[in-house]
Amino acid sequence: MNSDEEYRQRKTEGLDRGAESLLKRTIYILLFLIVAAAICLGIVRATLKSGTTIRVTETQINKSLAKKFPVEKTHLKIIHTRLDQPRVQLHHDQDTMQIEATAQVSQYSNRLNLARSRSAPTKPVPRPRRC
Repeated sequence: MNSDEEYRQRKTEGLDRGAESLLKRTIYILLFLIVAAAICLGIVRATLKSGTTIRVTETQINKSLAKKFPVEKTHLKIIHTRLDQPRVQLHHDQDTMQIEATAQVSQYSNRLNLARSRSAPTKPVPRPRRC
């Protein structure tokens, strides 16, 4: 055989081996994904069939909310808001809940002093001349 022919033959054999290994990897990945999906589906199905019920009382929710309140925020450096005293009421007949909170909105003036604020000097705008 000619050296060029040998080279071409080796090259095509290498490509065939590479394609085979890629195909094998793809098949293994697909099998793994199918098995993982089957396991996840089984877990979800078993959980839904068991009818898991979680019961939470109003007092538990109110205690949890009380830990996260009051919430205070400043908007645009001039408006201060505060949410306080959260209350939750569960309506079992409608499967709903009602949430209430006290809201306070005030001007935030501790950091903003308009008398001392500085602005960039402005140039007077020339008026158009009449002819």
